[in-house]
Amino acid sequence: MAATNAQKAHLNKVNEELLPIFFKLHDVKTKLQTEVDPVIKDSLEFDALQLRNQAIEKTVAELGDYLDSLIYGWNNHFDYSEGKSYAYENLLEAVQRYNPHVTPFCKFTSFFYMYNQNIFKNLLTGTRAKKRDIFK
Repeated sequence: MAATNAQKAHLNKVNEELLPIFFKLHDVKTKLQTEVDPVIKDSLEFDALQLRNQAIEKTVAELGDYLDSLIYGWNNHFDYSEGKSYAYENLLEAVQRYNPHVTPFCKFTSFFYMYNQNIFKNLLTGTRAKKRDIFK
């Protein structure tokens, strides 16, 4: 099902609001790699966690329906609570992996969608392989 113009506008708005958070997070991670002072390093790690949590909270609050649509897309293979757990784990990992400086530029929601789809496909393939191996 294609997204409506209102849905696309909302996704674009949320992506624009998330982008400064990801730029700050990337800058903090870059500083963290070169910092040697343990006190400053601890402070930078705390800042990185705060920015990560801020991005996750904003995504969950603003895009709850988007997350649900991703989960329901896999409802034939996982029940809702299991799919939700996987989607939230994938969200955490996607926020940590997303780099706004990568060329060509990819919006976070697109990055998360593709990351989530790949993980779900891998889980499904692994589940089918386990079932197949049990019967052997």
